[in-house]
Amino acid sequence: MLRSCDAKDALSLFDNLIEINFSGCTECEEVPTLGHLPCLKFLVIEGMDKVTCIGVKFYTMYSDDSYRNALFPALRKLKLKNMNCLVEWQDVMEVTAARVVFPCLEELTIKDCPQLMSAPCHFQSLNKLKIGGVCSTIFEKICSKLTTRTSLDISSVSELAFLPKQIICTSLRSLKIEKCGELSQIPEALHNLSSLETLEVKGCPKLMSFPSIQAAASLLRHLAISCGDEVLPTGLQFCTSVQDLSINDCPNLILIPDLREFRSLTQLEISGCPNLKIIPDIGEVRSLTQVDIFKCQKLTRLPQWLWDCRLNSLSIGGFCEELDVFSILSSMTSLHASLKRLCLYGWTQLDSIPDEIQHFTAIYKLSIKEFDGMETLPEWLGNISSLQWLQLYRCKNLVYLPTKQAIQHLSCANYSKTDGRRKKMELSLSIIANNIQRRFFHIPIIQKLCGYLVGAMQEGKELKCINEQKSLGSNLVAN
Repeated sequence: MLRSCDAKDALSLFDNLIEINFSGCTECEEVPTLGHLPCLKFLVIEGMDKVTCIGVKFYTMYSDDSYRNALFPALRKLKLKNMNCLVEWQDVMEVTAARVVFPCLEELTIKDCPQLMSAPCHFQSLNKLKIGGVCSTIFEKICSKLTTRTSLDISSVSELAFLPKQIICTSLRSLKIEKCGELSQIPEALHNLSSLETLEVKGCPKLMSFPSIQAAASLLRHLAISCGDEVLPTGLQFCTSVQDLSINDCPNLILIPDLREFRSLTQLEISGCPNLKIIPDIGEVRSLTQVDIFKCQKLTRLPQWLWDCRLNSLSIGGFCEELDVFSILSSMTSLHASLKRLCLYGWTQLDSIPDEIQHFTAIYKLSIKEFDGMETLPEWLGNISSLQWLQLYRCKNLVYLPTKQAIQHLSCANYSKTDGRRKKMELSLSIIANNIQRRFFHIPIIQKLCGYLVGAMQEGKELKCINEQKSLGSNLVAN
């Protein structure tokens, strides 16, 4: 921080700065004076744990009213993140004679400032607001005078039970709401948003109803809905321009309306709907590139249109156990040469991954989730030459890994939330060793070391100095 008597002159050295990023300055107790910088367009203030107040000094070094120019005259984007002790962000217009502050500010991000109790509300040019990890009082204060916003992103705003009516303005093109646990109501004014292109409402378990979205039908491109109602918002069937549709975590949903007019759909997700029994028809599937249908426990059959798609990505499983979804993978011939990402959700009794995976000759990433009965990964994984990324999630009884030959094509593995920490380490080390062997095949000592690592792991031997060997392998790959 500049604290000398010549600070005013010293700060002039920074007049040409366009971007400033204060990140992780954990010992700083205040933010420096920046409001006079004529060229500053981008400012990030993050992780300054000892800052409790952003006061007048942030805007100007003049304690009197002699500074009449605009403050932060060129600033376009401001981010305030992970300020755990910040309590007050003063509005300089309330305590000084300043009349023009943030005249050009277009994007404001405030994230994870849990103790913040006051903030400015004069942002005359603000278009995009991202706010999360704050109390509802701050959210309402900042939004109280916004009239030009086109994008609003709200997440983890504690105690927010309903959205203030004034935040729903006709210029809004993007509205995202996530993880607001107390939110129970969205204003009926939502049906007036004729310019809306993106609407996402996720992780709001107390939200039991949704206003009509028919007014936005013509422009809406991205739609994600999560609510506790038995039916989806009225007007959904008219949103035929939607390209990305996500319906998830709807515990009471029993019916999805006809989607046959959705001719622009490229991505579809239906998940976490335990009472849903039928997936509706889709009129045009040639545009679909990604389908995720999982954790719909009452689903007894898959939609017929799934056989006609040429997808790049498919997530499937977690249905009624009577629906043997994996046995029909071999009949999805339209996907065998196009599918690059496959994610399978299992259940407790499943003791192996389906052999039908071998039919997908272009698969790049394979995710296996919640196969609790599986103890062994099959050797035939080595037959899928295109496979480079393997993810294992909650396969808590997995004990045996494939041999070196079966995983020689892999470049990355992720093994999470299981009880097999040693197996995760062994799988990662095997992949590191294989990659090193391919890259440094001409250096005998490295070949010998890698061979020892893989061989010892496959024989179940205890590896000494495993951290040092892993570090060596990582450094060799990095270099």
